[in-house]
Amino acid sequence: FPIPLKDVEMDVYMNGIKMGEGHAIKAGIEAKSESTIVIAIDLDNNKIPEWWVSHIRNGERTEVEVLLKPIVEIAGKKIEFTLTKQTFEFKTGFLS
Repeated sequence: FPIPLKDVEMDVYMNGIKMGEGHAIKAGIEAKSESTIVIAIDLDNNKIPEWWVSHIRNGERTEVEVLLKPIVEIAGKKIEFTLTKQTFEFKTGFLS
């Protein structure tokens, strides 16, 4: 059966600083199929200096958190789900 996915909202945090948010450009999950959901994200370039300071103070390490919120529509009613955040870390060596 198809899943009536209306949208997927997303927030991106780096070291706890909200860097951007986005939503699905294309959403929908057809029955008996694999589906791709395309999400566009707007990053706030004004947050880069604040993030960079946190990155350096953190020993050139950054934890990235992505929060996804799928939104389905059933019988004209929107239902939102907040999924567990996905996290990953990256390191740099610019100062060494």
